[in-house]
Amino acid sequence: MNATEARKAATDKHITAKDSQYEIIQGMIREASNKGEYEVWVYNTAILKPVREKLESDGFLVGDTISDRNESLTKISW
Repeated sequence: MNATEARKAATDKHITAKDSQYEIIQGMIREASNKGEYEVWVYNTAILKPVREKLESDGFLVGDTISDRNESLTKISW
């Protein structure tokens, strides 16, 4: 396996695995949209670059991650 293949395998894991960060965030989005909301806040988790890119390609607006006192916050809206 070369570096390109390793990077693709890791990215695929973050996007497609059942317990991936992407799927967890998608669950949060589904729950919020079913409540009639237009945004979610992701707490204490840095959104990985491939996950951020996938969400943006899906049409979501992913805000900058704000960090303060060992806590992070990212807004995702649609």
